[in-house]
Amino acid sequence: MRKYTNPPHYGAAKAAVLQLTRYYAVLLGEYNIQVNAISPGPFPKTKIQHENPVFIERLKSKNPLNKIGTPEDLAGVLVLLSSHASDFMTGQNVQVDGGWTIW
Repeated sequence: MRKYTNPPHYGAAKAAVLQLTRYYAVLLGEYNIQVNAISPGPFPKTKIQHENPVFIERLKSKNPLNKIGTPEDLAGVLVLLSSHASDFMTGQNVQVDGGWTIW
């Protein structure tokens, strides 16, 4: 039997967040309320980075940008979604993952 690294409920929960985002975007759109989601990619905790550098290097090598995310990497999308620049965006999922999900 092949061992999977992510339990099935992880993927199901991610899919549920995306569908819930779309659902609420439709439901609340008539009130001019926008609903969007941010899906961060590999952002391992600092503790994990210090305790397991081999894992971090392997994680980086699997990402097209060859790095892991930092809190600062989320700043741009947070500013976008908090500003009038996103006034015509709703029901969207913005992936901030260094290209992780292009595979």
